[in-house]
Amino acid sequence: MRQHLRFRKYFRVSFALHAIVLFFLQHFSFAQTYPVSATLQLTPPYSVYLSDYTVNDQMKLHLLLRDLSEPSYQVRLSLVLEGVGIRIETNPNMVPPPIFIEGGIPTTLSAEDLAPYLDTRNLIFSGISRQEYEQRAALPEGFYRVLFSRA
Repeated sequence: MRQHLRFRKYFRVSFALHAIVLFFLQHFSFAQTYPVSATLQLTPPYSVYLSDYTVNDQMKLHLLLRDLSEPSYQVRLSLVLEGVGIRIETNPNMVPPPIFIEGGIPTTLSAEDLAPYLDTRNLIFSGISRQEYEQRAALPEGFYRVLFSRA
């Protein structure tokens, strides 16, 4: 009986401390929100040839300015393509045409709009050289993650 009372007292004190800690964490923490959301849409069949994504509308990027207090926003994008031991990313010196989006209105960039980001002259290669890629004109077989983010 004595152990049961001791356990109940310990449980009450522990529960009270956890509730206080959670209250302060909730009160002082906040989530970071980004003003622009981007969603990449790739339509199968997936190709190891980057040029395939620029010819047809196999790749689209949907942008949305969620901050409605901004009437217009200029976005500069950056591409990262990662595979096992391979990383290909946009050269920071690349100056693409500006992209303007309006608050609350979805904007879709077509494959033609995204073509400069897949041009080998605008990319930095790691794990594979530009010459190796251009010689084969294809990525090595495998799984890749494609990300567009704000530069």
